Formats: sequence, C-alpha cells, structure tokens
Amino acid sequence: MIREEHSKLTDQELFSSNAFAAYLMDIAEATSGRYKRKLRVKTIWDESPGAFIAYTDNREIMLNCGNVITADYPTRELKSLSLIGLLGHEEGHILYTDFTALSMFMQAVDNAVMYPFVPNDLEGDEEAHLEKYLETIKQKDEKTNCIIKYVLHTIANILEDVYIEERICCDFPGSFKTGIRLNNVKLTEEAMSVSVQMEKEIPNAAILTNVILQYARIGEFNNSGGYIGELMEVFYDCIPLIDEVVDKTDAKVRYDSANRIFLKMWPYVEEWIEQIKADPSMTPQEVQEMLDKLSEKLGEPGGTAGSKCPSGSGKGVGGKFKPDFSDKSDETKEARKVLEHEGGRMELVKTDEIEEGASGGVEYDKTFMGSGYKHAAEDIERMLMSAAEEKAMVRYNEELEEELQAEANEIRYGNAHRGIHVKVNRMARVSDELRTSYMRVAPPLLAISKRLQRQIKPKLRDESEGGRMNGLCMGRRINARALVGNDGKIFYNKKLPSDEPKLAVAVLNDESGSMSWGDRSTSARAASIVLYDFCTSLDIPVAIYGHTEYSDVEMYAYAEFDYPDKNDRYRLMDISARSDNRDGAALRFVAERLAQRSEKIKLLIVISDGQPAGYGYGGTEAEKDLRGIKQEYRNRGVTMFAAAIGSDKPNIERIYKEGFLDITDLNKLPALLTKLVLRYLKNI
Repeated sequence: MIREEHSKLTDQELFSSNAFAAYLMDIAEATSGRYKRKLRVKTIWDESPGAFIAYTDNREIMLNCGNVITADYPTRELKSLSLIGLLGHEEGHILYTDFTALSMFMQAVDNAVMYPFVPNDLEGDEEAHLEKYLETIKQKDEKTNCIIKYVLHTIANILEDVYIEERICCDFPGSFKTGIRLNNVKLTEEAMSVSVQMEKEIPNAAILTNVILQYARIGEFNNSGGYIGELMEVFYDCIPLIDEVVDKTDAKVRYDSANRIFLKMWPYVEEWIEQIKADPSMTPQEVQEMLDKLSEKLGEPGGTAGSKCPSGSGKGVGGKFKPDFSDKSDETKEARKVLEHEGGRMELVKTDEIEEGASGGVEYDKTFMGSGYKHAAEDIERMLMSAAEEKAMVRYNEELEEELQAEANEIRYGNAHRGIHVKVNRMARVSDELRTSYMRVAPPLLAISKRLQRQIKPKLRDESEGGRMNGLCMGRRINARALVGNDGKIFYNKKLPSDEPKLAVAVLNDESGSMSWGDRSTSARAASIVLYDFCTSLDIPVAIYGHTEYSDVEMYAYAEFDYPDKNDRYRLMDISARSDNRDGAALRFVAERLAQRSEKIKLLIVISDGQPAGYGYGGTEAEKDLRGIKQEYRNRGVTMFAAAIGSDKPNIERIYKEGFLDITDLNKLPALLTKLVLRYLKNI
C-alpha cells in the first residue's frame, strides 16, 4: 500500500506532509541551536494568486510550500532546495535582525525625526533633499507618510536581506546557501525590466527600489530594454551604500545607509507624493491598498525577497563575520564561481561603456544549480517514503473503520438495544497536539508498564519455549528437593514448547460525562497507556476502545488487534468524558471482537464508573443486561474484569460481581495484573 501511494504522491502531498515539515524543523533546530533559540516551522500549501511565500514573527516560521517561486522549479530536488532557501532567509531574520531597531526606524517617520541620526557629509543636492524631507514629515500627513514609509521600509528590508542572507550563507554554506542563491537567481531572472516597469506606469521611486532589490540579490538587474537615463544615475550612486553594509553587524549602520539612499531618491519620492495629493478624494486606506497592489504587480508578495517583513521585539544575534568567497572545497566551487562572476560583472556595469550599452564582455553562468550538496535526492526519496507511509496509514485506517463498522452491523445486540445503531469511529490522522501530550505524560506510565513486563515475561517465555512445572500434587516425576516439605506437592512435569497464541487483551473505556468527575477519565487514559505498552511490548494482541452515546452508540477504536499502526499510542490521548453511556451495546461489540480470536485466554478489561445511563437505558435493568452479557461471553471463553476507580468499587462489584480491579493507584496495577494473568496461564 505504501509503494502504491509512493507512485501517486503529488508535490502538494509531499511538501505539505508531516514528513517534510519535520525535515524542515530538524534543519531549523540544528542551525538555531548554537544560538540557543527555539524555533517552530509550520507549512501550508496555497497556490492562490498573491499568496504569501514565507514570513516569521520572531518565534515561528510560516512557509507556503505552494508558493510561486518554488512551483517554477522543474524537479522535486530543486523545489526542496528552494523551500530550504526560504527557510534559511526567515531564520536569518530571527537570528540576526534587530527587530527593535527596525521598529524604531519606522516609528521615526511618525515622530518627524530620523533614526538612528540625521546623516552628515551629504553630497550635492542631498542637503536640500534632507531639508525638504524633514519639512514634509513634520506636516504628519497620513497619505504622504504612507508613501514615505513604503519606500523607507522597502530600502531597509533590502539592506537587511543583503546582510542576513550573506551572514547565514557564511555560517551555513550547505543547503541554506544553495537554496538562497537559487531563489535569488530565479527571482532576478523573472523580474520586470526597467523599460517594462516604465510602460506599466509604475512610479519612478518604486522602479528604483525594485532595481535596487534586483541588484541586492545577485549583483545584477534586468535592463533588457537598454534604458539609459537619470534613474540609472541615481541607482549607480546607491550601489556603494548597498555594498558597504553587507558585512556590518551594527543595525544602525544599515539604517543610516537606508536614509542616505532614500535622500538620493527624494526627488522621485516627492514626485510620487505630489501625484497622490493631486487626488484629494483618495483616503489613506486607499493609498495603502494601492501600495499593496503595487507590490504584487512588481512580483514581490510581502515586500522583501518574497517574504513578509518579520515583526516582534527580539534583538538579533551580534558578533563579527566576514563574507568569505574563496574556494574551500570541490563541493562549493560552483557557488564560489557564480559569486565571483557576480562581483566582477557589477564592477563592469558601473563603467561608462555599460551606460552606453556596451556588453562589457562578461560571461554569466546561467546553468548554476547549487553549491554541490549531493544528498538532496536521497532526502527527497526518504521524505517521499515517509509521506507515502503517512498517506497509506490514513487509507489503511479508513478501511479499518469500514471493516469494523461492517462487523458492528452484523452483531445482534439483544432486546435491550433493539433499534439502536452502533457507529465505529477511527481517527485516520493523529494531530501533533496528541503526540506532544503523549510525550509529556507517558514516561512514568511506561515505567509502570516495564515493571509489569518484567513480572509477566518469564512466564510467557516458559509457555512458548517450554519448561518445568514444580509443586504438583500428583504426577510421574518426583522432585527430590520437595520431599522435605509436608504439603505433598512433590511432583513435577515438563511442559513442551508451544507456538499456539495464549493471550489476547481488549480494553473498553467508559467515556460518559460522569467520568469527568474525580479524574476518572484521566485514570482510564493512563491505565490504557500502561496496558497498551505492556501488550505491544510482549507481542500480546490488544484492542482498546472507548464508548459514549449521542443519538447512536459511538465506539472509538483507539487500537485494534493485529493492525500495526505506531500512532495508536497517541490516539489514546483522545480518551475523554463525553456524553451518555449505553454500556451493554458497547460491551457486546468488544466482547464479540474478542470472542472471535484464536487465543486460549481472552481478557476483557472494562474501565467504568459503574453507572450505565443511556437514553431509556439505566438502573437495575441495565445492570441485569450487563451481567447477562458477561455470562454469555464467559461461556464463549471471554473473561471480563471491571476496573474500578476510587468510590466506584461498590457499583462495579454490584454489576460484575466477582472479578474487578481497583486501578485508583496505578502503581499497584503491575501486581494486580500479574496475579490476573498468571491465574489464567496456569489453567492452559
């Protein structure tokens, strides 16, 4: 079934699977561990137009695996590297971005000041630009501030992206670096040219920020139309301010550069502001909506390298680093070569010949496919198998639910349950919350299970391997050592090995509303965890059910005989108090399942508060029904034991008579079950 699902898995099923999310989480934990940061990664699949690509809130990274960048790659290996690159970009923000400084930088506009300080040593007309800018923000016009914040925010994000991407590529030059470089090359190749942006009447200030963004990614921009004009002159003036902040860990240096770039662009920003003011009917909200649409039009959902700007109050990790582009191994030689080409090519772009349209004689390697990480295919194949297994198990459990329902429909439940319908529920998928809850409560319960296993395992081994039975009152062989006793138990017998299955166990949990009192439901859940681990560890077939009643009798199949689903232990965390309880129908369903087993010993443990209370079903008649079912299935080889919790002991004794367990103290469960199991093993 897994192989069949493997052959049919789509990209969506693979990249939105728990297996791929866990793979990304492993990478995030490994890379953030050195900084003692705990990160969470969540994945979704959204192919809708304008859908986000990736973002972080400084604690959690949200990744859209159906994003437009990744979808354009031809192979799953490259798609995987693309997503890892996006993960690396967002993790770079978490590890290295000073979010407090970013917040102060943007708040400065509303406060009519400049953060971190007013730039000095300005050139040419920049002093005049500074004066006009300060005068403008002092007016505190909302529509004007929308434009100013858009441009400033975009420039600041670009410089931040340059810094955090170079830093994370230096710190983690494996799949993070490969994915980031691949994404940046693809984004730049698909970006609109300057000429096309002009044809679409995009404001000059926005064209400039878009060209700066393209350059920041890989050191080139799309000027396929051969545009030469004032915009390019301003852009070339901005290049040194972009290049000089690549290795600056102080956020204030980057924001100072952002301010200086903004002042160089001021005439175009001012021109844009005047265009907005020309339409007095336009509200600030409409201006913001226009800016959002502009970002989508430019192909930049979320604003920065295809991701939303992170928000929060965290402070980035400091320290020094220096981008190192020298060759260190054959595996990274291709990446170094591309970086060298990019650096050399941009030096040529800045010359007069380039401005006049000369080629410059630069060759760019368009075939770059990564920095040499050789295990992408193996990673994908492993995740494909895991995702296929996950999908197969869902289908497997759906089929199991159908089989159980068919069996439930065939059972005759007796006059007390005439007209009652039994519905079987089986959780096809197990949530992360159930897994987390299980891991939190399981350790002490599994310790109880191990104690029980140590006591029972030798006896089960003797039954399967054969052994010697001492202390018999009659027989053909005398144990000389027993002659000193006066009890007459001097005989022994040799038992031959047997492959016959000896023991099967079923557990039925009452999930009525009254089980919420006195932690009954909690105790039932804990006892089920112990019993499940005990049985599975010793290869004893086990089934665990719960039941309640709404309009139908609802059976919950948490674990089923002979179905190898490793998630059953987590399903047990769903045991809880619900509604009414028509115990007789539920008891007959589970007893019938157990009666069909081939094992000689069939133990059915009922965990209940001893209060049958369904619609038209309760009191002495209901208790009589339960006693009748117990006797009927005893004749068919099923032994029932009722587990009492706290003050429920009198109720359980009254209904089930002999044979009950007090599980109020779970630490006593090993001794109780040991006596129970050994009592019946001796009778085989």
